[in-house]
Amino acid sequence: MKVFTDYLVLNTPEKRMFLNITPKVEEAVRKSGVHEGLVLVIDEPEANLHPLAQDWLARKIRDLAASGVQVVLTTHSPAFLDVAAIPGLVLVRKNDACTETVQMTAAELAQYCREHGAARATAENILGFYAAAATEEILGGFFARTIVLVEGPSKTALKHEQTGPIVQMTGRTMTDHIVVFEGPRRLAGQTVRIEIDDATSFTLYGDLSELEYDRLLNDDDDNEPANAPPIAPRHSLPLIG
Repeated sequence: MKVFTDYLVLNTPEKRMFLNITPKVEEAVRKSGVHEGLVLVIDEPEANLHPLAQDWLARKIRDLAASGVQVVLTTHSPAFLDVAAIPGLVLVRKNDACTETVQMTAAELAQYCREHGAARATAENILGFYAAAATEEILGGFFARTIVLVEGPSKTALKHEQTGPIVQMTGRTMTDHIVVFEGPRRLAGQTVRIEIDDATSFTLYGDLSELEYDRLLNDDDDNEPANAPPIAPRHSLPLIG
């Protein structure tokens, strides 16, 4: 068996402009001399890329996979998830001191859906249904433990008349649990991914996920006026009880 290993190091301007990624991959394929069984491993291709650029790159990677190259990648971005190929998705999570993985076939997903009321779900139709309905918010659920509908500034923020670009916000999970975190007021009415790190009997506390934080930074770059205050770094403000 012939084995060829090559490492591509792309700096930030190269990734952002996409000037070299395709030629470098093609060059590596040529250098390998491998025509069958080629495996391309990519570690977090979304790093430093605008969400639109991530979508573009994801399409290119899917085209490469369709040409016969086996692609293995790690990602924190919904752009690189293909629900139609869910048997190839492996969810990796930290559980206390252990690492756990979750993988599901189309038949297992259909069975789960039937058990929860979708009587007509089958292995043949379930992936097409989810692929057609999968929004970025739904796909984001693969990366965060909690999806939160943001209601607005918390009672504490209003009571203390918090001002500035970042205030204490509140929202609710799909199971109607109250979640408190810090973020910009414009998140009101949106769904966001929150990493929970503390809890009381009635309230969950957390931070915007890294993916959500990167999205907000990109939105600021595209939409905010030049003199707009930047989003403060995560953990920049203490939680107010």
